Amino acid sequence: MASDTPNDPLDRMLQAIAGQDRLKLVARVDGDPNGYPRFMTAFPESDPSEQADPLDSRDELVSRRLMEARRQKAVLAREASGGANDGLVMSQTVAVTRLLDLVSTSRIDFETRSHPEPRHARHLASIWEVGLSATVRATLMSMDGRPVLVAVPADRKIDALGVRARTGASTISVLRGDRGVGRVGWEGMEGQPGALPCVPEMFGASLLIDPELTDAGPIVVGLGGGQSLRCDGMQFAEALGARVIRCVGRTRLLPQGGMVDDPPH
Repeated sequence: MASDTPNDPLDRMLQAIAGQDRLKLVARVDGDPNGYPRFMTAFPESDPSEQADPLDSRDELVSRRLMEARRQKAVLAREASGGANDGLVMSQTVAVTRLLDLVSTSRIDFETRSHPEPRHARHLASIWEVGLSATVRATLMSMDGRPVLVAVPADRKIDALGVRARTGASTISVLRGDRGVGRVGWEGMEGQPGALPCVPEMFGASLLIDPELTDAGPIVVGLGGGQSLRCDGMQFAEALGARVIRCVGRTRLLPQGGMVDDPPH
């Protein structure tokens, strides 16, 4: 995401990251001449955790930190435009409009479609005629009392214990799931349970997205109300300021029904 602000410190940092082998990102809260409420700087430093894990290459480390820098930049952009929801639940129309505005202003190539309301994420995949691994299945969860929307491929199940460990949450529970995996959270709601929209601001939630989606290339994202979009998974995560962590376990759902367990990582 390019900034319209000249000499944007975040843009300078992003350029520096691409040219450095090892960087440490440091968040600041003091002001700066361009008026940002906070920004991140980068400087070369040896990270002990890198030495502890010889399987991590320099390119992978730089890529992860570049992703985090872009996520922070997207968060700052949302805050500057009044976009931080702070738990505020928005109507579907407003939330979807804001999401599409974010995707559009992020200069992402995307396609939207209108269609019958999908019954679940598998149905959404069939509407687009794409694989389950390239279709988002969203689940609304509570982590330490805060709403978090978790996005995984439609052929995967969430590893709740793994998510809790990776996020550091003390308590975690499902508030509302995709109809394809149950009716949790739909009791008393109008209409039939269906594919949960992957629109965080509808629920006043933050967004977690599994790296299988960010690495998948184009993905299909349900927006609710018979709308969906298709765009690059990594760019979608960056535009929405999502946190990318592994959310899935070993279970993989098969297109024809049933499931298998993938080998351990």
